[in-house]
Amino acid sequence: MADFRQKEIGGAQQDDLFAERPVQTKPKPERKHGMDEDAARYYLGNYVRDFSELKTWPWEKHLVEKLHTYSFPMLLRFITDPREVDDWKAKLKCECDRLDAATQWAA
Repeated sequence: MADFRQKEIGGAQQDDLFAERPVQTKPKPERKHGMDEDAARYYLGNYVRDFSELKTWPWEKHLVEKLHTYSFPMLLRFITDPREVDDWKAKLKCECDRLDAATQWAA
């Protein structure tokens, strides 16, 4: 039977694409959750810093409401110290109230 495998330049043959080979698998690395207390502090600090630099909200009202109902509570649940949570809430509330007062929402 003829060998139809393509020859490389120089005469060497390619491996058979359908030949049986042992399956080599790497052990799956242990998946680590992407958020922890330090990461939550980092993101909360970025929010406070960025909001303090704004004069008005750059987003529509429904997007700002998502910050209050989803993003902030999601980050705050990673902070274990209740006093620290209250401190972050106060900082965020201060900046958000200031931006709410300065923003003219479309009717």
